[in-house]
Amino acid sequence: MKPRAFAGRLLPLVVFALLGRTLFAAGTTTTESKAQRLELQIAALSKLQDLEITSDQLKALREMAKDTAAKDVKYNGKNVPGYPGALQALRDAFLAGDDDKISDTQDAVDDLRDNNDIDYDIDIPLTDAARQKAPAAVKLLTSSQVANYLSEHSDDVPDATETILDALDECQDGQTDFDALKLEASEQVGRLVAGLDTDAGQAVGQKVSDLLDRAHAMSPDDLQAKRDELDDEAKQIGDAADAFEQLRHWMEGEMADLLSNPQFGPIAGARIKAMDKAATQPDATEQ
Repeated sequence: MKPRAFAGRLLPLVVFALLGRTLFAAGTTTTESKAQRLELQIAALSKLQDLEITSDQLKALREMAKDTAAKDVKYNGKNVPGYPGALQALRDAFLAGDDDKISDTQDAVDDLRDNNDIDYDIDIPLTDAARQKAPAAVKLLTSSQVANYLSEHSDDVPDATETILDALDECQDGQTDFDALKLEASEQVGRLVAGLDTDAGQAVGQKVSDLLDRAHAMSPDDLQAKRDELDDEAKQIGDAADAFEQLRHWMEGEMADLLSNPQFGPIAGARIKAMDKAATQPDATEQ
């Protein structure tokens, strides 16, 4: 189920070819593939780019992340010739903050993904430490940064009530995996309504699961006859948090995901060095 709607002076990319030698070794284990490390680094850098993070903010986030990294990360990618090299080029473009090169290298990565059916999604479990520090991480951001990030990701931001209503629409669809639908809806609504409080989120999620179980067990005629009643119950669950609370909880989840990324610390250090060095370079437009 899809969620409902519901940078500065540049450094030559050669600098980042040198930085990359240490990035591959830092903060990794022998079981991690080169592609996985790069995917994690790109995920972190992409989020930092969208947030328009400053050097000072990034330094504070890196300090927070000293004990927040997840240990077990699931990556379903596969070895495809040329793919790690394309990822490295994209990583380096993000490090440089070069929008043109980011666009070009992202296109190259996307083509390889599409042509080779590469599943690049990485399941990063949120750590308890990241959950605890996420509200403070959000407070580092300015209102403009938050507004711009939400605008950039407006199609990804779900609404709790609409999520449940969508699940009710699909709960008797024979082509839908009901258990997966229920799990996604319950976790998503739990996060939106209760934030990163695990116990509170599970309690909200259980209400969603119970509602969907009842709807799923009904005959099609009963479901249609009782749909207004089920919709009212869905609204009671989803409306327990207003729109602004849900947006705050979603942003906290985004920051917890960043802090849980095991490659965030190493890549943040490299990005800070690049940003600080760029700040000391003469502006080409002034020469």
